[in-house]
Amino acid sequence: MYFALITLTNLFPNRTGLLVGLFNSCFDASVVVMALFRVIYDFGHVPIGHIFLVFNVIPVSIFIYSFFWPSLKEVPGKAVTVDESVAEPAKTDDGRVQLDEVELEESTPAPTPLQVLPTEEVVDPYDLTKVGYRKQITSPEFISSTGYMAVGMLFINTYLGTVDVQLQDAFGVETGHIMSYVLGGILPLGLLSVPVVGWLLDKKGFVVSFLVLQGCYLLFCVLSLFYVVPVQVINFPLFTFLRALFFSAAMTYVIQTFGYANFGRIWGTQQVVAGFTNMLQAVLIQMVYEGFDGNYLSMNVTMLIVVLILTYFPVFLFLRKRQVAARALRDIQHKSISSG
Repeated sequence: MYFALITLTNLFPNRTGLLVGLFNSCFDASVVVMALFRVIYDFGHVPIGHIFLVFNVIPVSIFIYSFFWPSLKEVPGKAVTVDESVAEPAKTDDGRVQLDEVELEESTPAPTPLQVLPTEEVVDPYDLTKVGYRKQITSPEFISSTGYMAVGMLFINTYLGTVDVQLQDAFGVETGHIMSYVLGGILPLGLLSVPVVGWLLDKKGFVVSFLVLQGCYLLFCVLSLFYVVPVQVINFPLFTFLRALFFSAAMTYVIQTFGYANFGRIWGTQQVVAGFTNMLQAVLIQMVYEGFDGNYLSMNVTMLIVVLILTYFPVFLFLRKRQVAARALRDIQHKSISSG
């Protein structure tokens, strides 16, 4: 259902980043429903089974409504009719066809239509929306963006998986738990960052958007090295914005670079690679406890180095943008010379 909604951005090509950011943030904010269930269960003393039974009204309603969603074949349009009275040209008594007072012999051969020779279609080597899946996954765009996504998801998921332990080790069990609850309450507020995320992606482009994302990564990694309560609390909204921008930018890049035809396969392939990459979380945590006696500072320093390496992607986007602009300029010059 989530990925089906993403394809609706095809209806609003100038607002793709905004809509992707909205869908992503709403998906993240949906965890608030679980918190609401907890409140109803604790204070309302309602059995959890009854809560989910009532909640099932929503998916059941969506399922029923899907049968009434109009298909393209059912969209009403203007019917094309043929006037039978003028379908057959009028004829004279001697067998000649009369059209607009011009008489033509029926035996007169029709003029030979002009033969238009097919022209060779010029394929832009940088336009990956018109090529097949195999060529797409072997392109530098796919390889570079997949590596960026895989490592970026490893960074985000490792932090979410270890933040509670890190905060408890740094500030004590009680304070660490409280700070973890604060982070959990801030994460759904990523919905508030949608206008900024959409503005970056739709108005400023991918180079600026990923540079801003890299800046957020670096600032977050640096602040993570300082185990001070106010600094860590400041890091929570920064991480929330970073997370919203990361997933929105990654998905918008896939849509606009590879198109909608193979979006499911491209995004699915990237998610598989990212899933295998995220298995390195266990290696990182094991490194922390066996090599550094449970000191997560070493892991945060490692993440900072990894984030610095990730700067390759916005640099790649900048260089590719220059290549595309240079090719467009050469094409214009070639056409002007040919026409001259």
